[in-house]
Amino acid sequence: MVKVSIPYSTKEDKLYMQQVVWPQQCPCCKSRDVSAEYGLSHNAERHVISSTPTQTVSTHYPLNWNVPYCPTCLEHVQAASMMRFAAFGIWVVVVLIAVLAMPASLSTLSSGMRTLIYVLVLAVPILPAWIGYRILSRRVADSKRQPECINRNPALSVGSENGHIIFAFEDAEYGALFAELNDRPLEP
Repeated sequence: MVKVSIPYSTKEDKLYMQQVVWPQQCPCCKSRDVSAEYGLSHNAERHVISSTPTQTVSTHYPLNWNVPYCPTCLEHVQAASMMRFAAFGIWVVVVLIAVLAMPASLSTLSSGMRTLIYVLVLAVPILPAWIGYRILSRRVADSKRQPECINRNPALSVGSENGHIIFAFEDAEYGALFAELNDRPLEP
């Protein structure tokens, strides 16, 4: 994974940064057919410590980019995203069933034992949710991938740190092209 950092500044509750230029190829399979767009979003954050030492004020700056993607890769990325929601849904259902099935006699247990039972009820369903995600993503998202695809998930991500928006790329060549187009250095 390679990264490209683009600085930004804030003034009067507005974020200022250079215009981002995207390579005209899919970041996943490198196809030149980029007739689709992947919506990449991030909330850059600025912390301001007020005059009192106990109060910190945070401001969020929503940022959105339309990344050129090929239609096939956009389809498997969206399918993988839906599978994550399905896994979360499995977890919620299992937790609800477990909570509803708990006997009312839990009130007779010590608070430490009740806490342990509640933690187990929340933690144990993570395993079936994860297994469900793995099975569903293999069957659905992977079936839509091409052999040259880098990942079933998005081939790039974004974050922010110390006044910089940081783009991370799965493919080093694509990251280098992005860095060149935006006149920024490539970071390991």
